[in-house]
Amino acid sequence: MTAVHSMPIHTSFLGARPCTRSSLVRFRPVWSRARRGPTGRVFCASPERFDLASFHEAVVGEVLATDETGGVVILRIKDERKSILKVFIGRAEADSMRHARGELQLPRPNTHDAMAELIRVLKCRVTKVCITEIRGMTYYARLYMIPSGNAATEKSKLQEIVMDMRPSDAVSVAIRVGAPLYVDKDVAKQMGRPASGPEPLPSNESHAQIVRSCREEAAKFVDPTTLYSLQLALAVAEERFADAAKLQGVIAEGYAQHPGARALVAMQAALQDGRFEEAARHRDELRRVRLIEFQASAVGLDPWEQRNQRRTETDAL
Repeated sequence: MTAVHSMPIHTSFLGARPCTRSSLVRFRPVWSRARRGPTGRVFCASPERFDLASFHEAVVGEVLATDETGGVVILRIKDERKSILKVFIGRAEADSMRHARGELQLPRPNTHDAMAELIRVLKCRVTKVCITEIRGMTYYARLYMIPSGNAATEKSKLQEIVMDMRPSDAVSVAIRVGAPLYVDKDVAKQMGRPASGPEPLPSNESHAQIVRSCREEAAKFVDPTTLYSLQLALAVAEERFADAAKLQGVIAEGYAQHPGARALVAMQAALQDGRFEEAARHRDELRRVRLIEFQASAVGLDPWEQRNQRRTETDAL
């Protein structure tokens, strides 16, 4: 989570799985995205305080090529479950990470080499790289750095510069400069899985039958945030950025809490890895959620709307 790293991911596509952000990185203050349009500024001092309690430390495990156009980086999270987090990336990004680790030789320096060198020339130090959220089926990351050496002042030492980046770019730079890596605890809980565990029960279906049925079930999935996404686009077009910020939160929470969305992501990731029995279990869970929602809608109930209505009533108290 499919198209390669540089393309959006659609849930109706069989190969969809969590990946990194689709567009080329545009650096701007991450705290200003909801209040105003892109600023075009390269970086700014962040007013936010990094809360280590909200993150798990992680290290880069294996970096693998899945096919001619895709790859995956496996992050090993230092949590109670010893989870792993798979981030699907493009083949070029995977080769760049392997090059940084000395596992692959490239004929010429690439963009990530240039980024790391530029940071050094600007006399800055990368303090950490954080995978901060998963929105839809796309991971988001931030790179933090501070001026060092003669470029540092007493004031600048207290303010980290934050850059909004694709995880593949941020991790590639982190490998090159030796910066620590962190994963948001909510992301780890939602998308991480134990590095080892009980084998799934064997299925009586053939692999072809599982793939076909998973494709059919994915096509029936209804994105619970479609209406809010349209409202978000309208709010941005009308420059109602406060409303847009609230809608972004609703959409992110919707994907995080909606059991069907979680099952869909897990199902498609399992298919991509060839874990067909596990994919079948997630397919059955996705089907169960869809049937529950169908039964609720038949009597005029909408669990998604009810949850947001309860939250609105709570906020009004």
